[in-house]
Amino acid sequence: MAMVSTMILQASAMPFADFEKVFEAKMKRGLSGRAFWVQPVGGLMRDVRQLMLGGLPDLSKETRPSVTVPPPLIHPELAWRDGDAPGYSPDRARLALSNRYAKTAPVARVVVPKLMADPAARKALQEQHGRGLPDWQLLNAIYNFALNAAMEEEIGGPLLGGTPDAQGIFRRAMKRLDAGDIPAIDETKFTAELLTFQMNMNVLATLKSWGLELHRQTPDVEGVRSLLDARYHSSTDDIPHENFFCWSSGGG
Repeated sequence: MAMVSTMILQASAMPFADFEKVFEAKMKRGLSGRAFWVQPVGGLMRDVRQLMLGGLPDLSKETRPSVTVPPPLIHPELAWRDGDAPGYSPDRARLALSNRYAKTAPVARVVVPKLMADPAARKALQEQHGRGLPDWQLLNAIYNFALNAAMEEEIGGPLLGGTPDAQGIFRRAMKRLDAGDIPAIDETKFTAELLTFQMNMNVLATLKSWGLELHRQTPDVEGVRSLLDARYHSSTDDIPHENFFCWSSGGG
């Protein structure tokens, strides 16, 4: 009856309020019991569609609509911008990189040789190096790996969200690494997946280091990475530093 009422309404010139009163009165007098199909339901549906949509494309007959999608309109002030971002300068970048290498060097000198001696860990690092990622990004990931090991060593297990004094454990672990007291690490835990995870976390940390904030509840890591690479040279800036990984001049 819904289709019938729709078709009648579409064919009627009555004001809707008047039509509604007439239709309700007829329904009370048994209109629904006298309604029957005089053609297949599919044909009736086509008639309803014709009444309601007229000459618009029939998308039900197409695997892909033949509707031309206009290009999105982007206001010039909202368009993607290239070039150095406000606040970026080569001098500031070099200073930040110098600080990063100084902070991660004590961990790198102890942990990197162990990771490079493990086939799976070495392969994961070499793959990222082959993609052109600078060493400071790899060293940040390794530093965080050692930091987690120091925290787990103190509490005797994984650092979970409900761990009492989590911030205190974190601060003490950082002081320990800064003092050159490097915990024992399980190099077999340093997988390609863990490296990718740590590097994604580093992307968000790097965003904050430039005074930027992330307001999305679900971070778009690749979007942030693209921004940092395009406007802050995050994957191209580097400075001369110790060859912790013993890469060859050819990049191996």
